[in-house]
Amino acid sequence: MPSNDDRSGFDRLGDRIENRADRAAGNLAASKHPVLKVISWVMGIFVILFVANAIGGFISIGGEAIKETQRVLSIKNIREQRTAIIQDWQDLLVATGNACGASRKPPTEQSPTFVEGPEFAYAATARKARVDYNRRQNNLFEAKKVGPPGYPRTIPDGALMDSANPNWCNISADLHETHE
Repeated sequence: MPSNDDRSGFDRLGDRIENRADRAAGNLAASKHPVLKVISWVMGIFVILFVANAIGGFISIGGEAIKETQRVLSIKNIREQRTAIIQDWQDLLVATGNACGASRKPPTEQSPTFVEGPEFAYAATARKARVDYNRRQNNLFEAKKVGPPGYPRTIPDGALMDSANPNWCNISADLHETHE
């Protein structure tokens, strides 16, 4: 290493500044003012509590998911969902059959006067049953995984039911053929 005489003044000044900065940093780290100690302890406690809370949250979410899975796959829920799907299917068959019968029977002079035709009311009932059936069959927390076997996942002829003049007799016959 060259002697101090061989080095320029700027180099010697830089060395002195570095030495002074190192001593000051060492003194600060070694002394740890009481306020700094308290702040570091408080921050450490906050970090530990945050991590514990995050872990507890993940465990809670996992526990809730397990509970919901058990509820969906429980015998009680399976029985309820299968009963509801079968009931919706039967309501749909009856409503489409009634709509068919009402559309075939022309009104006579002795027929009561209705604000709306009976076919319209039966059609509304059939559409409601279709919507409820499809909702249950497509909902994971209802009948999607536990619905009764042999029933369609969605109601066929749904577009025909929503047309301007649906042929309820054909729709009823198609539904009866789908599941007997």
